[in-house]
Amino acid sequence: MRVSVEYLVSALLFLALISIITLILIPNIISYVIHVEEGQLQVEAEKILTQILLSPGDPPDWGVSATYPYEIRVFGLARYKGLLYELDMNKLIRIYENSIENITDKCLIDVDNIARLLGIEGRYGFSLSLTPVLNVTIRIANDSEYCFMIKVTTHEEIPVPNVNVTAIFLTAYIDHYGDENATFYVRDQKFAVTDYNGVAYVDFSELSEELADRKLVGWSLIIYADFYGIKSVASYSNDTTLFGIILSNYLYIGHVEEILNVTGRHGGGAVHLHSAVALVTPESIETVVLSRVLPITPIGSARPYVIFEIEGLEDKALMAVFVIKNKGRYKLAVAYRVPLHFRVGAPLMTSSPVARGVHLRRIVLVEGYLYYLDFTLWRLSEW
Repeated sequence: MRVSVEYLVSALLFLALISIITLILIPNIISYVIHVEEGQLQVEAEKILTQILLSPGDPPDWGVSATYPYEIRVFGLARYKGLLYELDMNKLIRIYENSIENITDKCLIDVDNIARLLGIEGRYGFSLSLTPVLNVTIRIANDSEYCFMIKVTTHEEIPVPNVNVTAIFLTAYIDHYGDENATFYVRDQKFAVTDYNGVAYVDFSELSEELADRKLVGWSLIIYADFYGIKSVASYSNDTTLFGIILSNYLYIGHVEEILNVTGRHGGGAVHLHSAVALVTPESIETVVLSRVLPITPIGSARPYVIFEIEGLEDKALMAVFVIKNKGRYKLAVAYRVPLHFRVGAPLMTSSPVARGVHLRRIVLVEGYLYYLDFTLWRLSEW
């Protein structure tokens, strides 16, 4: 009996010792495994991001030349023969502009296609986002529709004082030109400097009074912010519609929105484009007259979009502004060349007890403006 008790006590002591060792070692082992896995993931993320940012891909101009995803052999966002960490705007448009298949003959390069081209399909999830280094917020300042407050902050929402602000106010109106109605654009420009709160004000009330007797279609405010060479851009418009896309020197027009009431049994839904297009650049507003302007018919018909080639469009235009008409109603439309911000890919899930994923940030150049590019990579097998 005495021997049995000694065996029992020894067994209990052994089990207690094993439990203590297990409680001490397992967290350390898990921590070590997480550390190793995150280290491996870090290396993989660095390799993938290097390809995305430093390789133009194959073909190097696939943002314009490739119509379908299978025509792209290697994925990369770098601008061909551009600066280090300079991205190609045409390629960015191809991965984030969801309406591109309605407006153009090009296909969207979605997340699944990007993963396949990077060789990580089924193994890794990722997200890619682009945000300006300087965040520019525009609000109407008071009861006047034409007085604006501009606030400039960092990515962390810290106000930035002493930012040089250039504000361009573009107004479109319709007037008779001969026997037809024509579009006219009026440009006004103001300068300001942000105060210690990162705030500046611009007032265009005088221009609105001068145009009070005109048949106004709409207006757009474009803000250029420059902080000792760090540049950002933003815009604010009243009652505009996104109706076009700029790819290289080509302006595609044709995203027919429900607000335009384009459906109709008797063909009354055609959208008519006025031929005068205003190209907005940091220095000026240049008006271009389009040739062979045909009505745009609803999506699914013979002519859901039209395309125009404009020399030098890729090199100088921030956006193109034009006027459309549908069933007697005029509307100002905008096609942006420079992105304000976007995200591609799903957000990272954070419920896993193991490696959370790796986040990398780089500063990149897009059309002369600085952006933060955030890249997150995680293993799909962990979720």
